[in-house]
Amino acid sequence: MTVTKKPFNLHKASVIVKLGMLSLVLIIFAIFATTANPAPTNDAVETASKIPKIILSILGIIYCFIAISIVCDGYFVAAAETCVEVLKIPPSVGGATITAIGSSAPELFTSIAALIQGSDSGDSDLGLATIVGSAMVNLLVIIGLSSIFAGKVLNLDYRPLLRDSFFYVLSIIILGVALHDGRIVLWEAVGFVLIYVSYVVFMTQNDKILNRLPEPKHLSDENFQKNLSAVDDGKTTSLLDDYQEDASLTEEGEGNKRKSMDFADVVRSNYHKQKLKVAETPRERVKHALMAAYFLSGHTFKEADNDITDEHVDGESQDEEIAPWFKPPPGGLAKIHWFICLPISCAFAFTIPDCRKKHLEKWWMVTFTMSIAWVGFISYCMVELTYGFGALLQIDPVYLGIPLAIGTSIPDTLSSVLIARSGRDGAANMAVSNGMGSNVFNILVGCGAPWLVTIIVSGKYVDVDSNELIFAVIVLMTVMILILFIFLLNGFRLTPKIGTLFVIMYILYLCYQLGNMFGFW
Repeated sequence: MTVTKKPFNLHKASVIVKLGMLSLVLIIFAIFATTANPAPTNDAVETASKIPKIILSILGIIYCFIAISIVCDGYFVAAAETCVEVLKIPPSVGGATITAIGSSAPELFTSIAALIQGSDSGDSDLGLATIVGSAMVNLLVIIGLSSIFAGKVLNLDYRPLLRDSFFYVLSIIILGVALHDGRIVLWEAVGFVLIYVSYVVFMTQNDKILNRLPEPKHLSDENFQKNLSAVDDGKTTSLLDDYQEDASLTEEGEGNKRKSMDFADVVRSNYHKQKLKVAETPRERVKHALMAAYFLSGHTFKEADNDITDEHVDGESQDEEIAPWFKPPPGGLAKIHWFICLPISCAFAFTIPDCRKKHLEKWWMVTFTMSIAWVGFISYCMVELTYGFGALLQIDPVYLGIPLAIGTSIPDTLSSVLIARSGRDGAANMAVSNGMGSNVFNILVGCGAPWLVTIIVSGKYVDVDSNELIFAVIVLMTVMILILFIFLLNGFRLTPKIGTLFVIMYILYLCYQLGNMFGFW
């Protein structure tokens, strides 16, 4: 007897993950508020007046996290992907540049905002602390939750892991070198940017280089058919045979060459899934279903757009629409989430054209520009609130980077977790590549670019707190080596137990950081 598996509610899952991470942020802020030692004062009225300021600061910061998640997932990533397509930028280059900005925008703009605001007080460590903390979230939480939510063993391709590990370790090394003396000078900032340029150049030859390495046995052509079915819930699976014949998707065909997974595949697959929802014709629906499956399967093949016609479709398909921002979704938890997000969703709807919709696709440049403006503005407000919260309780900005790292990592975490929950064979590669690839971008561009601009404009070096942050860099390297050892020991497979171990490791890291802050050790 065959048991039909109940479809998984992706919207509900995204709400649960988002609220879970925000709850963790709230707990950390509550710990800060109840155990910190603010500056002593003899004025009882002044002391009492701090309490509502502290509460409002916490709520404001959390709301900024929610707003950034909405604008990045709903607008920024879609605009970045459309930009890559319209400008005909090679996918590998576009994924490492334009789409990487959309995926890692929260950390990048937080770093910029912290550097701008911190320059006035001489304390600009918040952005760097956020990026270093985000690196731990990307390594342990993203990979861990993806393994747990997958509900099965996920096979990992060692080739992109080798690539991402090399550039990530290189990023950690140059970060440690730059931090060792407590100041960032011009040649160090230039080094960050040049290494990222080399990463982009490598990505232009990514497939040629990695395809020379032996292919893992667990990768097979069956993955493509499985992933296509998963992407479109079986609605276009019957079209696969016809499309294979038309687009020459055969072992000998030009279009079936293997492609190693990179972190941009997460963003690109999600983009085509969104386009699939608003496709206006069956032809477009098939195209985006196939493209989404392609990015999950590690293949390259001809798009053969002209070969996909409405004749391929048996019957009419009913396209799903993106739910209007003013319409509450079903379910109690989802309604609460919708109500909380309503004000900012309204603001986005009236100021940012949704280029995921066919009739607004030509407005992608406006979407891209307005998304940058909104993320920059929200990041500035978030950093301002964080500095204000820290000033009220006399908390070092280095430690304030802990909750900011969790909050700004929500978009990346959601992408990886939701794809892993579908159980696709490419989920392991995307989770790991998303985590490490995002870290490469955050460290080299999120830190290096703002430092370089600041040094050039001001004509002097940037001061950093090397005492606390250099140890965090050592921890990053240690965790990275440990993760690689676990992957090797487990045969490059991700299991729910491995995922649980990673999450526990992150909790232990949090406990250590908080204990260190309060002088427990």
